[in-house]
Amino acid sequence: MGIVLSHPAGGPDLALRLDPGRAEAAAGFDYFAIAVPDSAAIVALAARLETLGEPHGGVWRGLRGWVLPMLHDPDGHEVRFYTTEEHTSREPGEVMRMVDAQETAEQVRPAAP
Repeated sequence: MGIVLSHPAGGPDLALRLDPGRAEAAAGFDYFAIAVPDSAAIVALAARLETLGEPHGGVWRGLRGWVLPMLHDPDGHEVRFYTTEEHTSREPGEVMRMVDAQETAEQVRPAAP
């Protein structure tokens, strides 16, 4: 059983399926990330989640922008928010590499302004 959601302004559809066994087996996995415009928006989102009592990992400086990780849906899947705003300038074709995301984030903390 499932449902497909479409936004009236367009964009990709979101399909949700009911399969408790598979959901339990994939708990902790992040299937998708949701973009927010900038660091101010992601900080505001984190604050809003806190007022709702939703646990999360706080705002971190990521490889290219800011990330709000460790928010979980009712099945335990991680939902992450990333900014489309970048804090790092890159040369065209430059490869960016991160081996340990938490270690990299801790090296450049604090997160957002």
